[in-house]
Amino acid sequence: MSARKDITDLQRKQLRHDEGYHQDILVLDTARRARHMTFHNAKYSGRFMAATEDGDEDLFLRTLIDAFIISLATANIFGQDLAAELDADSPTLSDLGNELADAYNEEASFTRTYASLSGEMAKACESLDHLEDFPFRATLTGCNAAIFNALIMEASIRQIDIQAAYAARIAEVETASPRRLFEE
Repeated sequence: MSARKDITDLQRKQLRHDEGYHQDILVLDTARRARHMTFHNAKYSGRFMAATEDGDEDLFLRTLIDAFIISLATANIFGQDLAAELDADSPTLSDLGNELADAYNEEASFTRTYASLSGEMAKACESLDHLEDFPFRATLTGCNAAIFNALIMEASIRQIDIQAAYAARIAEVETASPRRLFEE
């Protein structure tokens, strides 16, 4: 296994999950889907701030995993290969997170970094609405890759097995879905 393969597998799993459980979002046009994911990031920015200020580790962890899911889903909207963009040649996703954490520059906290990138994504969506001369796609995918990178790094710093946490959260969402009533 390699981090590259892990990330690709996660993107595939997320796509299958979205196809099965989020048809309401998949039927939207690309711009509306991008805005939807950007709204999620804005919501999570607030949750990260509240969790940090309140010392609520459970809320922080839940938000981290939900943000990770949204980052994968956002990448899939654009056909973005996160593994290639991050040059993910580490043996495992945890190793990649450790490498990122080792190289981390503590000028800005994770929460500030996440909020700033979410704001840049919101600017791209707003510019799209106004048809401004703005690199929408490059900004959205660049910010998404940076968010994904930050999430992996933060999970590593907090010693969270992000793949296991992802699998548990997806299972929780699928179990709670009314769709499960119609499965054999």
